[in-house]
Amino acid sequence: MFDTWTDQRKIQRYSLAVFYYSTNGGNWTNNDGWLSDESECKWYTRSLFIDVCDSNDVITGLELGFNNLGGVIPPEIGLLTSLTRISLG
Repeated sequence: MFDTWTDQRKIQRYSLAVFYYSTNGGNWTNNDGWLSDESECKWYTRSLFIDVCDSNDVITGLELGFNNLGGVIPPEIGLLTSLTRISLG
């Protein structure tokens, strides 16, 4: 599948994978779908009423509050250039 992804998608998945590992994703309360082959837009998020992706499957929000995140926010998060909302409380 990797060969069929756009460069933007590869960068998005890389950035989210680094974020996952930097914030101890294996210990999150809910990490359903993270790092799977499924679209990043279907990976677990607390957002029920606000889309976390735009119509092109580009991440626009990270809603992961109250999910036992720990560690540091990596600089690679800056690669998500369409990110306009982030909630990690």
